[in-house]
Formats: sequence, structure tokens, C-alpha cells
Amino acid sequence: MRRTARLGVAISVAALVLAGCGGSDGDSDAAERLRIASILAPTTFDPHLARSPLAMEPYIFPIYDQLIRVDKTDGATTLQPMVAESWSYSPDMRSITFDLRDDVTFHDGTPVTSAAVKASIERARRIPGSTVTEYFSFVDGIETPDDRTVVVALNAPRADAIFAFATTPASIINPALMNQDLSQLDAGSGPYRLVSVRPNDRAEYEKNAEYWDTELSAFDTLEILGIPDDNARFNAQRSGQVEASMVRLPQLRDARALVDSGGYELTEIDRATWWAMYLNSTRGPLDNPDVRRAMNYAIDRDAINVGLLDSRCAPTGQPLQAGIAGHVDDPSVEYTYDPAKARQLLEAAGYADGFRLKVVTGGSLVPVTAAMQDQLAQVGIELDVQAADLNDALAQWQGGTADAFSYSRGASSDPVVTLRDNFLTSRFQGELPDGVREILDRLVTEQHSDEERVALLEDVSRMVSSEALELFICAPPTTYVHTDSVGGFDTMGVVTHGGPFNVRDLYPRP
Repeated sequence: MRRTARLGVAISVAALVLAGCGGSDGDSDAAERLRIASILAPTTFDPHLARSPLAMEPYIFPIYDQLIRVDKTDGATTLQPMVAESWSYSPDMRSITFDLRDDVTFHDGTPVTSAAVKASIERARRIPGSTVTEYFSFVDGIETPDDRTVVVALNAPRADAIFAFATTPASIINPALMNQDLSQLDAGSGPYRLVSVRPNDRAEYEKNAEYWDTELSAFDTLEILGIPDDNARFNAQRSGQVEASMVRLPQLRDARALVDSGGYELTEIDRATWWAMYLNSTRGPLDNPDVRRAMNYAIDRDAINVGLLDSRCAPTGQPLQAGIAGHVDDPSVEYTYDPAKARQLLEAAGYADGFRLKVVTGGSLVPVTAAMQDQLAQVGIELDVQAADLNDALAQWQGGTADAFSYSRGASSDPVVTLRDNFLTSRFQGELPDGVREILDRLVTEQHSDEERVALLEDVSRMVSSEALELFICAPPTTYVHTDSVGGFDTMGVVTHGGPFNVRDLYPRP
């Protein structure tokens, strides 16, 4: 199958204020089936009520369109047209105007109009129980001058606002179905139609033959299986039950052996995410920065990396990883393994006898958390580790019933969005150091040169690190194993580099 090149807008502050440009259509004559093993099972297909929007992305992206999308063609991250064929910021950065395509229809055949876009965003902001209101906190109002134009007014100049319209919370929902229960219902216009759902197990889809861009619906049928257990997921790949799956680091050696056996490939995506133990610093003893610093000094990241993770998870002590704007090459605090220093800090903080924390975790972080449990015990910190389904673990963390949560941190295509999403939302439970929120607000409300922008990002990185807002672990690559009959993993571009599949980018090879 021929994959045509796409025109896009390179993601930078300068590019964000420009209008988007059109993409080219592709063609597909392949009659193919694609089966994927995802790390989480489907719980809901409602873009606005998912407990974890990121976790449900693989299931929601095939059904729903958004105004724009993110692409990584030739290694460059770009914004691409989707339902919006172009967009532009106002000169004062207080509004974004989207010009819509005229050939997009919902799966029931009704046209996608500006009214549907407006109603969908308003639903995300206002529906009771919405888990995505934070995504559109910048929206001041929405106007629809005609069926093909959407004008979103911003409550402040926000250069990063454009990214929200490429996420699943920005999915465009059929107004005729908007008031129904969407947990297992298809109300979209995307490249695939939802055929059947087995809650907490799998979802089956079929190609939308009427879709406006056939390149983004390259398979006749699609099945996404939710297999949270890493070993079970890899066994499904090895036994031929699926064509593609996400590989966690503990399975990497086995995955390489599978590739060596022939017929399989391993695709690794850049290290933008990082693993951490989220710490609820609203409560003692975690409200003491020295306690959090002590925990960071008590962890032997190199031993965890070598012993458990095949030396593939780069130890880290900051939120923005190497190669990303804002990464600090000379951090003011570097968390080397120093249990003696950890004990000194705990004693100075009044916790010489240690303390106990409840920690929830799941998936690949279970053995890593067990290793940290042993290491922290050496300095008197006892962890009550409770392994759970990741959806349940996340609910406990966000509900405030756990002191800590071992999990990955998502990373956006823009480091400003990465920092805001992880430390200005419910993902972070605690008090921010003075200046962090102010700088992050300045980065989206003011114009800065590239040098100024990097310097401000580095300031935030230093504060997050020196105040030990979490227990930093390491930065893993996102790795997929797949049959050599499926391509597109190297360019699979999603707003968050957390590892979810976006099947729009995948295609059958001849």
C-alpha cells in the first residue's frame, strides 16, 4: 500500500499562530484485518466520561473525528488537518477560527457541521461527571457564523490551546445521539464504525466506506483487545492472536527473540514519557519537601534499570527528558543513590523512625514498585503496595484514598503542555512551588523567543525537581511489536506519547 506524504505545520509557537494547511488523500485496495492488544480494556466509549481519557484513546480514536490531529512523519511532529481543513489564531491570540471540510458525515449519514462541533465542546465542558473539563478551561465562548466556521474565544491568550482540539475529549459527537448513553454507542464520524463491544474485554470495528480520507481507514476490520497483564498480552502476540501489541520493558528480551524468529518487527518511539511515583503532598509526611527528597535519594535507579528493565529505562530526576526543550543538563539537584543522605533528611524532618504509605500501582510498574519498596524500607519508609487494575488504581489516586501512585507520566508534543497537564490538573495532588504556575501561564499567554522559552521551561524543570514533587524513576521508550505485514508505527502521532495506539496511522503492507 502506498502511503502518501502529508503536509503539516511544524509544532512551534510561531507555527501555532499560522493557519493549518490541507493534507492529501491516499488510497487503499487492501482487504485486511487488524487485531491489536492494548494495555487496558475498554470501559466506556464516551469521550467525555472516561475515567482516564488517555487510557481509552485506542478505543475512541477509530470512531470519532477531531478538528485536527498530530502526525510524526519523517520524525517531525506536526499538526494536521482533520475535520478542520485550516485554522488560524487572531492577532491578539484570543480566538481560534476553524474552517471545516464540507465532505464529512456522521456514521448515520448526517453532515458534520459547526453546530455539532460547538455542541460537542460544550458537552465536554458541562455534562455532569465530565472528566475532561480541564481540557477546555481556556474556552470563553464558541460562535458558529455558518455551517463551516467555528470561532473559539479564549479567556486569555493561549498558544497551547490548539493542542486540545486534537485530543479525544475534542471528539465531534452526532447531536442526534448526544443525550444518549454513549458508553457503548457509536456517535462519531471516524474512519471505523463500532460493531460490537465486550465491556472490559474488547471492541470490534468495521471500515467506514464513506470516510473522506481512505488512507486513514486502511483495514476492513479492526479488533482491539484489552489485555492489562503484560505476559498475557505478549503471549497473545506470540501465539498469533493479534498482529500488534505494546511491549513493556520486562518483555523486551522475549520480543527481540520473537523478531529474530522472523516475521515480526520491533518499533521504538522516543522517550518523552517518564515513570514516577506520584506523591500526595497535601498530607503529611509528604507535605515536607525534605521527606520527598529523601525518597528520591533512597532509590537506586541504575539497579532497577539494569536488573528489571534490560537497561532500557534511562534514570531520570526531572520531568522533561533528554532531547526535549526544557531538559536541564546541569540540574541544581541530582538524585543519585545515597541512602545515608536520605536518612539524614528524614531525621532532620522529624521522621527518623520512618513512616508508612499506601501506594497503588499496576501493570509494568508492579515489579518496579516492589523494588522501590525494598529500597525505601532500608531508610525506614514502609510501603503498603496494592497492585490493581490500572483503571482502579487511577480512581483510587484521584479519589484521594492512596498516598502515592506508581505510574507513567504522559508527555505531549509540546513540553509546555506536558508540564501543564501533569502539574496543573488532577494528575497532581499537592502544592506547587512559588513561581511554577506563573511561569507556565506566561508560556501560554506571552510571546517568547525560542531561547526565552527554553530558559523558562528549564526554570520549571529545576523547581519541580528540586522540590521533589514526585519520586522520579526513569524514562522508558514506547515499544511496539508487530507482524511485518503492518506498517505505520514509526509515524504514529498522538497528542500524548504515552503509548496508546492510533490506528489511523497504521496500514497493511503488501
